[in-house]
Amino acid sequence: MYNVSIGITTNMGESATGWIAQNADSLGARSIWIGEDIALGQETFVLTANTLMQTKNVRVGTGIIPVPVHNIATLARVGLALSEIGEGRFAFGFGIGGLQDLERHGINIRKPVTELRKTVQTLTRLWEGETVDSESEMFSLKNFGLGQANPLKVPIFLGVRGPQMLKLTGNIADGVILSGPFDYLRNAITMVD
Repeated sequence: MYNVSIGITTNMGESATGWIAQNADSLGARSIWIGEDIALGQETFVLTANTLMQTKNVRVGTGIIPVPVHNIATLARVGLALSEIGEGRFAFGFGIGGLQDLERHGINIRKPVTELRKTVQTLTRLWEGETVDSESEMFSLKNFGLGQANPLKVPIFLGVRGPQMLKLTGNIADGVILSGPFDYLRNAITMVD
């Protein structure tokens, strides 16, 4: 068997993503990562749930969700629901997103490293069953919890690029989602370790 992961985006049609999901197990794929194109295509979390339901062994992850365009309480509930649907096969891949894309949506993040750290910490605490008071440039939660019966460990993969973000990923995430030329990737991996 090959050690293959498949990357798709929300701008692919349902028939193409459905075919990939239906054949991923039999083809021996290790994982399917669904990237969100915030300007085009299908809704990411519906597509991820559908892919989880069409597979049995393949890990399915979002790769990558730009967190500034989503409410953090919604992200927490999505992580809980997709983990349940996937019976432990779901991984949450997210990042700040492309700053130019965010600006087109009227979103300006002044301290992306701080915001991503706070997002990961807050989501982790919520999935562990805590009731949270947390505030950042992107969100504000007061006495918020998910009310689940048992703590949940949702693997977090960060899609990042710069040196500070790569170092942050090495400290707080379960994995990293990288793309780019070989020399960049080789250098980026050393920063994450």
